[in-house]
Amino acid sequence: MRCKNIVSSLIFVLLWAAIPSMAADYNITVKDERSSSPARRIYVVLEKTVDGVTTSSNCTQLTSNADGTFSVKATLTAETEPKLTFYTGRTSSGKCNSAIGSISPLAGAEPVESDFTLTIGKNKVVTQANGTNTTEPSTTTPGNDGPGTQTPGNDGPGTQTPNRPTQQTKYKVIRFFVPWTNTNAILYVAGGKSDTMSTIKNYCGWFESKVTPPEGSFQVYFKQTLGSEYVTDYHYTSKTQPIDQSTLLSLDAAAAEADTIWVKAGKEIGTATTVYTKYPGVLGDCPTKTLPVMMFDWLHGSKGDGDGAGKNGDPANGVSADFGSSGCAQHTKGMVQEYLGPNGVPVPADPFPENCKITTHLAQWFLPEVIATKDGIPYTNATCRSIELQLQNDGLWLGQKDDNSTEGGLFLIDDFEYLDAEKTIKNPYFDNLSGKGKRHNFGFTMKIQATFEYIPGQYFEFNGDDDVWVFINNRLVVDIGGQHTKVFGSVDLDTLGLQEGVNYPFHIFYAERHTTQSNFMMRTSIDLKTETSILAKDLSEAGLINYEIYQRVSKQALSCDFSGATTTDTVAAPSNFTLIGSGAYAEGVALDSVGTWFGGITIKPGYSGFTINTTTIQQMRTLPPGSYVLRFSLQSDETQYDEITFTIDNYGSPTINYARVDAQGKWTLIGNDVDGNIDTLGKWVNTRYEVNVSFVEEWATFDDIVYITTNNIAVIPCDENGNKITAITLKNGKATFYVKSSAAVQGVKLIVTSGDETQQAVWKNISFMEPPVPQITFACIFDRNGDGRGDSVYAKLSKPYGTLNASMVRMDSIHLEFGETFPTIINGFVPNDFDSSLAITTDGGFGNVPFTGGADNVYSGKITPFWMYSEGMSQSTISLTSDVTDSIGPVITSADIAYSNDGSTVLTVSFSEGLDCENETDANYFIYYFKQTATVRTDIVPDILAKENKARWKLIFRSTTNDKANIPVMGDSIKLVPGVHMDLLHRSTPDNNPFVRISGEQNVVVTSPPVVTIGESDSSRTIINNPSPTIPKLVQTDEPVTAKDLAKTYGAQGHYLGDLSLSSLVKDEVTALESAIKNFNAASVEKGGPHLEEILTQVQTGALTLDQANKQYRLGDEIVNAYLSGAITANDVTGIANGNASVIEKVTREIAKQTKLEYKTQYFTSLGVFVNNTSGVLSCVDTLYNGSCLDEDKDGKIFLAWNMKSKNGRLVGTGVYIARLSYKITVGRITKVDRTQDFLWGVRHGRTKGFTINLNE
Repeated sequence: MRCKNIVSSLIFVLLWAAIPSMAADYNITVKDERSSSPARRIYVVLEKTVDGVTTSSNCTQLTSNADGTFSVKATLTAETEPKLTFYTGRTSSGKCNSAIGSISPLAGAEPVESDFTLTIGKNKVVTQANGTNTTEPSTTTPGNDGPGTQTPGNDGPGTQTPNRPTQQTKYKVIRFFVPWTNTNAILYVAGGKSDTMSTIKNYCGWFESKVTPPEGSFQVYFKQTLGSEYVTDYHYTSKTQPIDQSTLLSLDAAAAEADTIWVKAGKEIGTATTVYTKYPGVLGDCPTKTLPVMMFDWLHGSKGDGDGAGKNGDPANGVSADFGSSGCAQHTKGMVQEYLGPNGVPVPADPFPENCKITTHLAQWFLPEVIATKDGIPYTNATCRSIELQLQNDGLWLGQKDDNSTEGGLFLIDDFEYLDAEKTIKNPYFDNLSGKGKRHNFGFTMKIQATFEYIPGQYFEFNGDDDVWVFINNRLVVDIGGQHTKVFGSVDLDTLGLQEGVNYPFHIFYAERHTTQSNFMMRTSIDLKTETSILAKDLSEAGLINYEIYQRVSKQALSCDFSGATTTDTVAAPSNFTLIGSGAYAEGVALDSVGTWFGGITIKPGYSGFTINTTTIQQMRTLPPGSYVLRFSLQSDETQYDEITFTIDNYGSPTINYARVDAQGKWTLIGNDVDGNIDTLGKWVNTRYEVNVSFVEEWATFDDIVYITTNNIAVIPCDENGNKITAITLKNGKATFYVKSSAAVQGVKLIVTSGDETQQAVWKNISFMEPPVPQITFACIFDRNGDGRGDSVYAKLSKPYGTLNASMVRMDSIHLEFGETFPTIINGFVPNDFDSSLAITTDGGFGNVPFTGGADNVYSGKITPFWMYSEGMSQSTISLTSDVTDSIGPVITSADIAYSNDGSTVLTVSFSEGLDCENETDANYFIYYFKQTATVRTDIVPDILAKENKARWKLIFRSTTNDKANIPVMGDSIKLVPGVHMDLLHRSTPDNNPFVRISGEQNVVVTSPPVVTIGESDSSRTIINNPSPTIPKLVQTDEPVTAKDLAKTYGAQGHYLGDLSLSSLVKDEVTALESAIKNFNAASVEKGGPHLEEILTQVQTGALTLDQANKQYRLGDEIVNAYLSGAITANDVTGIANGNASVIEKVTREIAKQTKLEYKTQYFTSLGVFVNNTSGVLSCVDTLYNGSCLDEDKDGKIFLAWNMKSKNGRLVGTGVYIARLSYKITVGRITKVDRTQDFLWGVRHGRTKGFTINLNE
């Protein structure tokens, strides 16, 4: 079960009682290609006809897949004439609405395979094709997926035999890193099908397909959707190397090891291809191109159409007369000449079309005009913007800003109100006119300039308004002149007489000349390029790869002006470097310091170049043999990158030995031919035993992969979590793995082999036997109260506990490990002989810190019962360790809020384990408790969901698209949604998962009333008579209050810090400190380290400095800052970790003393003349709060009232004033907020009537 709502996780199986026995099951993939953005949800209704009677199924939601497709499993038969109708909506009564197409999939003459694809196109046309690209839907039903369906300690543990949840995968996922930039790729499978690969979200440069491996060898190759390049075992071009069966890329080894296979092509023609079984940590070009565009703003005007005096088209308006005047108000061809002029812009046709009026300045539309001068510097109407092109799955690039896109049209210069960055020079051509219910800056032109390499089969199309001209090789190829609604135009580049492989210029000229729309849509297979800025200079010579890296810098007024009238220079470019290879280097190694790496890779001073000496690397054996890529990208712009490939030739693999490791971590080699009769590996069945392997030679300290096999399937190599493995990476020449046996065996061999199969270590004569005491054959851990801490275990024994001879076998105690090692359990376990099980329960939890599973991988704990075993006169202790399966659902462990520079709210949520979510839409929803309104909200959706990893997400709320009431703030709470958020084993978060308080940055929004009338409030006299220019007032009310309300109450101007709560800051700091202390103790104890109290005691006695302690034990900022500020001592931390209320209260009071608001206010006239100023400090224990802001009856918000008097004590006059507020909020040693803001205030005297100061004009 994946992380999605329950409806979409259920399989849609359409079963009909009257269907004949010839019915068959079909796996159907549904693609929505009606537009560039597929529907978020699709519903389906199946109609069948039996004996002339047609019946319909319920309206059922399809399962959404990660690649944007939908899937459904249906049982169909031709005799019932099945018809599928698809919809995008469903009413509250359960009826489907908004049909988008229908099809009868079995009506044709062609046979239909069990897997087929339906594509929904425009005009409700549904097409069908055999073959599908989706994973077979799981048949697991929610709630019946194994462990966890019965909670121990309620109706008795183990009434249902637990089974591990399983997930069958029919397909292999092939992910391909393309070496080209112009198209996606087609995957060809030898003996199978071809498939156009799709983009992968968050993996720029990678494309994927899901395919069924053919019988026999699994061989593939990849080809451009447009072009001659292809990839097998090497990167080729069919111009020089035809595709040959003998050079196909074999995926057999990778497919045997993993369900997802990563294939990285070499960038240059002739370079080798590398296959990985995990993500190799490299990204390429995103399926997005950003085209710089040059914009020219012209005055549309609001004086009406026509060219009469005073109208928009009045000739006195110059070039702008051609805009907003309705001249040439129809689609008109022939307005420009066939070729561009020498200045690179269109030339008006001669003769010019007679019906095209008020278009006399066309020759100047795409040239800048000086419209202002300041300090001798001219400012023009030209500015730079950009348009994004998205690569579609059909291989075409789409750029769309029209009435079908989210922006509603092409309005790139709605923000071009000022001509300078300081916003001091108004743009006289800026207008804010109404169009389609919104206001925009109409009246502008746009020039796009790029180059491309011609490849046969290229195509371009455009649909939009108003005037559009496209030039290729400086020749007009698309002519859509005039003012009009959307008009379509296209060109097949094969008809232009271009020469393959030659670069040509490309131009688009676009004009928006009249309200109320501005539509731009282009689709093309042309690989458009603008000038890149990274330049790698090859200085290599025999035996040494040597590069210097430069950046091209344009000397021009506008960065988007590629007219050729500018010059460029090159400067040394500091760069980031990443080494990528196979094995341990698959995820990339950052070479982040100047100097030598791996003995032969040298990063030059200034990070502006590198050398690679492969001979030295081979001599020193500092890198394992194989192909490597060194990628370098500009530090100033990581989208600008390049890479080179080099190879380390094979050299003899080092000798492999088994080893013993003692309690102090000392490794002792025991050889490569070990006899289990002499050196016992293990003893008991179903118990994991540690195996250590090491390279023998002193120089063999690199990372390399070895392969692990046994000659008996009952003996299983596994990792520390009990997951089966076939290979392991020796880090610095050493590695540890485990083996366990599922049955009693004798004479087994364990074999570890080097990658080149030249070295081998054998452990022979390994035996495992059934123990004389019961063994735990299966165990799972639960969380009954939903707090994220395991509190009960269900364990299945190999024999009933009650049948044991108590005089011979007795359980003494149990050691349990799940995320941390818990205290020894000597009671609290209850046997159940009915199903040979054991229930272990505790109140609260086995540990103190929430832990429910692995952050990135499935996690298994350990359970070790200690049995006292007597035989004859001897007594011994037998301990048998078994795995503990995770049956605990995830919870939120922390939620921290921060604010970006654009005002967005960024809520970082950490989970107790990784989440597995395929449905992005449902994963957006959480349950919130809004403290201010005391309401629980389930309808809040962030604008962006960004996953740092599986266990840490960022929810981003933009202030521009959300009402303030719909954005969480510090002090609110958040929890997971049951049935939606699930872990890596598809366990849902429990219904009673706890709310977690949101901590982090205080969102301080300062507001002020626009105008205050002195004398309208009796309380204003108190403020005016106060000698301090700024008087803090405490606002205590449960009702929402505005700055305007407070101005009326106090009769004074002022700053209202309506979102600031010092008490919340204190509580957040205490919460964070508690969490940091508990987490530190849990992690340290698990590693056998000291408690925090022991460490801080050494600091207090001088045995350690705090800096030394932090470096040695990694205390963390929360603990270090709290100790330095005096908020905690060594004596406090254990009490905090144990939840001692008096200690926590003491620490809270100390932090409250250190929580302060420092403010400085300055007041000026609207002309900048100084009026008055002051500064002050408020703490949480200030008299304003009657000694403590922590007491609810003393807490409140702050209004900094102005006494409205000048420095000489005189009351200010009626007018507009500038109020500057600088404020800093600190908690202990940490500054939470440090800002300065200016406000315009209005003040007037008496009960004035007859005039109003409107500060918004």
